Amino acid sequence: MRDGRVCAVVVTFNRKNLLRECLQGLQRQTRRPDQILVVDNLSTDETPEMVRQEFPQAVLYELGRNLGGAGGFHHGMKRAFEEGFDWLWIMDDDVEPYPEALERLLAHSDRSDFLHLRRDGMDRWEGMWDPHDLRVQMFEREYSFENGKPYTVLRYATFEGAFIHRRIVEAIGLPDERCFVSTDDALYGYFASFHTDVLYINERGFRRKLPLPKLNRMSAYLYLRNRHLVWEAFSRTGVTISRRHFRLMQWQLALYYLRELMREPATRSWASAQAVWNGLRDGSRGVFGPPPWLR
Repeated sequence: MRDGRVCAVVVTFNRKNLLRECLQGLQRQTRRPDQILVVDNLSTDETPEMVRQEFPQAVLYELGRNLGGAGGFHHGMKRAFEEGFDWLWIMDDDVEPYPEALERLLAHSDRSDFLHLRRDGMDRWEGMWDPHDLRVQMFEREYSFENGKPYTVLRYATFEGAFIHRRIVEAIGLPDERCFVSTDDALYGYFASFHTDVLYINERGFRRKLPLPKLNRMSAYLYLRNRHLVWEAFSRTGVTISRRHFRLMQWQLALYYLRELMREPATRSWASAQAVWNGLRDGSRGVFGPPPWLR
């Protein structure tokens, strides 16, 4: 087991009650992190006041603007790295770590510089990148664990509890803040996998509080746009996908999203249709960061 100084980096935006439960979970750790760094994306629900009053031992890092989850993790990890922490324990505010989570991660730290524990609320997370569809395709079941393996090796990651050694930051830098939300963690795991085995361990560590989001204008926009960053990442590592084929896939996906958004009364709007078009346009033009309606 490799120990070392651990900084838990929690990114939050307008989810004060979920953040409170996450921070309480961190306080209950059998091996407490050496620092809890709360990165706030300009919340408007009195999140900073709650952190100061109820968790005075936590370090509050207010970004002053909403940079999304990707920007929050980028700047939070940068600060923890620059302050000399050995391990960066990365999580959103909607996960709650079980008391033994950090102790379990450290017990496996000799195996890898990048580890994950299982999350209750996610019934399956083992899968692989699909280079034809530019996304991670999950298997029907977690076959490795069913077959008795204590862990499996991935080429992607999630920032819902990732445990990352500073050597990874030294090797590949920080998460891509251009993503704003979504894709940044999967790509970070992809690049990290060329330097260490990205492990998914067959031990429970977290409870995921929120269900996977349904398709809406934000997710349609970001997924279409951020696929350009996946295509870029694959191209950098020699996974060649022709630009013509990629554009065809983009239009096919855009039409599918448009049909699904128009099918549901809650998302049937001109704003949803415009978000699909903007996702296609902004990705092809290299316009990243917040979506147009948040700039």
